[in-house]
Amino acid sequence: MFLTRISMSHTQFKITGMHCASCAINIESELGKHPGVHTANVNYALASASVEHDDSVAQQELHTLVKGMGYGVQDTSLASDKTGEHDHHALDGAAGRRAAFSMALAVPCVILAMLGIWTWVQAILSTIVVLGPGMEFHRMTFKLLKRGKANMDTLITMGTLVALAFSWWQFFRGAHHGVHFAWTLFRGAGKGESERGDFEVARTGGKDGA
Repeated sequence: MFLTRISMSHTQFKITGMHCASCAINIESELGKHPGVHTANVNYALASASVEHDDSVAQQELHTLVKGMGYGVQDTSLASDKTGEHDHHALDGAAGRRAAFSMALAVPCVILAMLGIWTWVQAILSTIVVLGPGMEFHRMTFKLLKRGKANMDTLITMGTLVALAFSWWQFFRGAHHGVHFAWTLFRGAGKGESERGDFEVARTGGKDGA
């Protein structure tokens, strides 16, 4: 009886672009299903992958698989700690700039909504935020959907795009029927109702109201 010894290799690399633990689970699942891979472990906290595989499996195959899911890869065997730290800071810087840009547009949008004026400006600013800085989440969502998977990006995409589409529908519907949006602060205060702020839709003109 002859026993064939299979040569094994161990590959480690960094993964960028993971936003939640589901990302790590999805990547680990895809790596584990790749032919020639025996074990795969993806650590979300460390943003790294550790893979045991046959020698016939090239590291580039694993990298290509992860990149095909929409994530980035950094080979730890080729990059120094200083380079990895530089890339980490670069990613943080890019995320910070996107957040600052979104905040710069969101704050005026909230103020205009509270004042109940310039609804069309609110619509434009909101759309820029959702389809601009938010595109990173949408791009990842659609890449994962092609593989029949979902993560936190999917929830963000569903929530923001549905809200955006419904808001635009309401915007055009309101413009057609003479509807405007007003912000009412502490509505019902002094009448035994809890103090709160909410949007109310008022119909202007016609027989439906003043």
